[in-house]
Amino acid sequence: LQPENQEGSARRALGILNSTARESLISVGVFSGAANLLLLTPAFFMLLVYDKAVAYNSVSTLLVLSAITLVLFVFLGAFEIIRSKLMIDIASKADQQYGSEVYRHTFLRTAQKPGTPANSSPLLDLRNLRQFLSSPAVFALFDVPWIPIYVLVLFLFHPVFGWLGILSILLILLLNLYQQNRNAIDLKKVQQVGSAQQATTAREFACA
Repeated sequence: LQPENQEGSARRALGILNSTARESLISVGVFSGAANLLLLTPAFFMLLVYDKAVAYNSVSTLLVLSAITLVLFVFLGAFEIIRSKLMIDIASKADQQYGSEVYRHTFLRTAQKPGTPANSSPLLDLRNLRQFLSSPAVFALFDVPWIPIYVLVLFLFHPVFGWLGILSILLILLLNLYQQNRNAIDLKKVQQVGSAQQATTAREFACA
């Protein structure tokens, strides 16, 4: 199998995956937007409790607000479950579209170069892609655009809350960058060890 044929086959598989997963991704985006709006429920609940229920000593108002909040939390949980199932379905589609092609190309590359250890990087990349798509980390891509809205709500409550929110975001960002840098260093060391092991294995095959 020629490299250009492999590239064309990979592009066709990517096109099929994009066409089949596009609707699911749009649905995930819609449910993520609804879930992020519902995450504002506790803040508005407490605001209305102190503004309406406590101020007028109204138990009935408190009960109504509590019931509405409970229903909204049920919807929030349902939206989280639905978008998780959608992402698992997308990960399954990715595995189905790419799995056979990746295994076949890996086998053909190994068969074309007998005596050399098999390159398992494509298989590991496929596994990492499947795990990422089905993990909670992927939802951060859908949740990040809502950060300005949360900050705006904090400023509406009080400017101090808004600036504290901005400082918290910057602190989290710096910690993530630091952790990413450490992980990159560790990953580079692991790759160097793996390359050395592969070179040693290749020399042993050559000497055998």
